[in-house]
Amino acid sequence: MATPESRLSCRDLLMPRARQLILIACTLLLVGAWGLWAQDGLLEIEPGDVLTIAVHGEQELSGDYAVGADGAVFLPLTGRVDVAGHSVAEVQVLIANRLGKYLKRPDVAVMFSPDKAIRRAFLTGYTQKTGIIPVPAGTTVAQAIAAAGGALPEGDLSRVAVTSRSGEVAYLDLSGLREPGRPVEQRVVRMNDIIHVPLSEDMIAVFGQVTRPGKYPLPERKVTALEAAAGQLMGGGVLPDGDLTGAFVLRRNQQIIHVNLERILREGHMEEDVELQPGDAVVVPLAGRISVLGAVVEPQTFATNEQITILDALGRVGGPTPLADLPNAALIRGKQRTPIDLDAMWRAGDISQNMVLKPGDVLIIPENENQVLVLGQITKPGAYPFTRNLKVLDVLALAGPVLPTADKAGARIIRASGQVDLDLVALLEDGDVTQNLPLQPQDAIVVPEADRVYIFGAVNKAGAVPYHEGQTLIELLAQAGGTRQEAALQRVRISRSGEYGAGELMQVDLRAVLEGGSPETAPEVQPGDIIFVPFEARKYRRTWQDFRDMVFTGIGLINAFR
Repeated sequence: MATPESRLSCRDLLMPRARQLILIACTLLLVGAWGLWAQDGLLEIEPGDVLTIAVHGEQELSGDYAVGADGAVFLPLTGRVDVAGHSVAEVQVLIANRLGKYLKRPDVAVMFSPDKAIRRAFLTGYTQKTGIIPVPAGTTVAQAIAAAGGALPEGDLSRVAVTSRSGEVAYLDLSGLREPGRPVEQRVVRMNDIIHVPLSEDMIAVFGQVTRPGKYPLPERKVTALEAAAGQLMGGGVLPDGDLTGAFVLRRNQQIIHVNLERILREGHMEEDVELQPGDAVVVPLAGRISVLGAVVEPQTFATNEQITILDALGRVGGPTPLADLPNAALIRGKQRTPIDLDAMWRAGDISQNMVLKPGDVLIIPENENQVLVLGQITKPGAYPFTRNLKVLDVLALAGPVLPTADKAGARIIRASGQVDLDLVALLEDGDVTQNLPLQPQDAIVVPEADRVYIFGAVNKAGAVPYHEGQTLIELLAQAGGTRQEAALQRVRISRSGEYGAGELMQVDLRAVLEGGSPETAPEVQPGDIIFVPFEARKYRRTWQDFRDMVFTGIGLINAFR
């Protein structure tokens, strides 16, 4: 940092008004439209953002600063400065006021770096791509969905749910993405938002021997079984080998309505056509063949000269999809519908219903409209089917192990009625079955990222390491790969931002701690601490300025780990 004399000489070079004009001009050139937008208050700073802070005459204080998970930046002179939720202009005033305690009339320019400001959100439901999506700051929910390839045809854009970190749920009407003239509500994506596009309730499905099998939105006008199977906007026409006389409509209440498309098409008996309702499925089978349709990997119709059971047929089509509603499968044989619990058969090995299929049989596996989401620090985040008596451990078994970077004690379940705390340490490590909570349809299990500390210097793996409550300095250094042979253990330093913005610097004689055999005598480490292990081979001045230089080097690395 410059001495008082050098600061005065620097300030004498420019008149205060001229300096101010130059700072403003530089800010406008560097920030451009994004910076102006941010300074107008339309964009709030969030954890993960990067601020470029320029302090006139103080090159050591100027640079890029990452906003931590707690919403603060750490400046060597001022310590902690809470910036989340403020505009760029407000932060500029905050930092100038703080620096005013140490510098005489500091000139500060704070610039927002749009190329480094990323909002991480979780996209779930009926979209082309799901999972974690990073988007630039200022991106709206509609733009985020479009960037992920858009919603699937069965996705309901009229009631997109956005759940914030606090658990508050906002419902947006984004129908205009699909239908010109309809509204597109605007909401900016915030860090760790959960964006869910639900399944439309006004959908129908067309299965079997048609040109384009699949799911389609049900128009507001009347639609019949014939139009769904043969119309160009849906099924696209019945294939030559389709059994027109054996077509049927399967209702949401499991009612079967047979429709003789042959009589309707050839003889004009339009009165026999069936008006479709939301949730209907129109099935055009292949005469004399076995059909396996619905939520399976490769729906198909096939003939066989051998006896084939339900499990054999399910294996032939690649098995069920992850969202298959296995307990509510059905076998259609002529005018008879037989419920089949494939969950008991496929997963539990109960073969009491594993009957032999006959030519003309249609096995339908519906898709589960009720789902549970698993998000955050988990091996396989995503949507999983909701089943009866589903509990937390059942879903975690499907989503894979919790990642080492997870804050297991801080997990939570977000549901329509609010948030429920979930302690995965107690459940997974202590065997506390009271934390194996029953789940509800559309629940979201969120496993957040753990707090971190930053370790630099003479360690084998410098950078950010997860911090869990109660961890000691020795344990954290072990997570960083341990200290190197040339480490000066007697001069380990811990930098911490104080509660009221004042920085705190501690020096630890780690060698004495280890030789004394009492690791607990080392200072308690807190989230966000910066730990520096100096090299014995280098000559360090034992001053704040020396350590500050290392902190500035570390800040660049911290940005990469945020």
